[in-house]
Amino acid sequence: MAAIGVDAAQFKGPAPEHLSLDDQIAVDRAHKYAELSGLEAKVVHWIEYHTGESKGSQTIGEWLHNGKVLCSLANKIQPGSVKKINETDIPAKQRENIGHFQAFCRRLDMAECSMFSTNDVYDQKNMGTFIQSMNVLGGLVQEKFKNLDGPKLGVPVQSKIKDEKRTGITATQMGGLSAAMEHQPLHAARRVLGVDARDAKHVDGHVHGLHKDVEEIALARLQKLKPLEEEIVTWIQVITGCSKGEQSTSSWLKDGRVLCQLANKIVPGAVPHINEKAGAFKERENIANFQKAMRKVGVPESSMFGTDDLYEEKDLATFLLGIGAYAGAVQARPGFAGPALGPKVSHFMHTDQKRSGLTCTSQYVAMEQAMEVERPKETGPIAGAKAAAWPLAGAKAGA
Repeated sequence: MAAIGVDAAQFKGPAPEHLSLDDQIAVDRAHKYAELSGLEAKVVHWIEYHTGESKGSQTIGEWLHNGKVLCSLANKIQPGSVKKINETDIPAKQRENIGHFQAFCRRLDMAECSMFSTNDVYDQKNMGTFIQSMNVLGGLVQEKFKNLDGPKLGVPVQSKIKDEKRTGITATQMGGLSAAMEHQPLHAARRVLGVDARDAKHVDGHVHGLHKDVEEIALARLQKLKPLEEEIVTWIQVITGCSKGEQSTSSWLKDGRVLCQLANKIVPGAVPHINEKAGAFKERENIANFQKAMRKVGVPESSMFGTDDLYEEKDLATFLLGIGAYAGAVQARPGFAGPALGPKVSHFMHTDQKRSGLTCTSQYVAMEQAMEVERPKETGPIAGAKAAAWPLAGAKAGA
């Protein structure tokens, strides 16, 4: 049976196999920490000298547990590094102190592979890692603060970490930070069908993800619809009397107010209330009210745009096509005398007469008897073949 909560000090050498995995890790970690006893003494002396604080009879973990001594160390090395040191005994505040000291280490260009975690110190999970991190910090301090008096810790370390490429990069759901990754290509290039990657001139296409591909396709669609966009802007300006000015089309229509005015000019009262206040919720509500007006004049769902297509500019091409369908649908309304945009479009949602008055009497049959079934069309390799050549098919079709 695996031992639980064993004293790691009783084992010399590798942890016995009969221990649980957690206990084996604890034993191995204790052995590594024991090997760092000489370095630990140097770290304690270095901290005591610069901070003026004494460890006393405490262990180094107990001494540094609340992070206050570490923050004092940072301020002694570089005044003002930690603006506020939390003096309370609240765990969250003590962890925050350790976090401030970690931020100080990173500002001195300590590599992440040399960093310790908060729990390594606060919960004394791995004091060996912390001791080694402090040794690296001592080397960085020697190089960056050459005029600092007192004992030296470790060997001088030169380090400069500046992640310039990711500045301003936004992580996307699909692509993450792939567009900002440092990448050395290996016979890799832009994904172009029919092109040998080794012969391509550009080698940056492979670093972006699907999100970038979708954006490029949407942008290409939008460029092709520039003439339609200009016609739509003119059409809306003539009907509503509102001017776009120097704004982009999406910025002009984003709050939905102009769209609601357009709907009311075409069908008075189509939007009973237009939200004039600025705010994401109210502006989205305006767009939703305009979408209802579109459906009422007969725009099919296949031609509708989503709220985010306009408000978040997710797909402005779909939005423009939706407005084009709306302009065609209003031309079919009796009495519409406004300017025409695009072809006249009529769309009717026929009532499903077959299901009228039908009652579902069985849990298993449900509405199965009333389903609208479309018979298979003659397509593929048998396109054009006569039903007479297939007597069984003819019999089943008539069944």
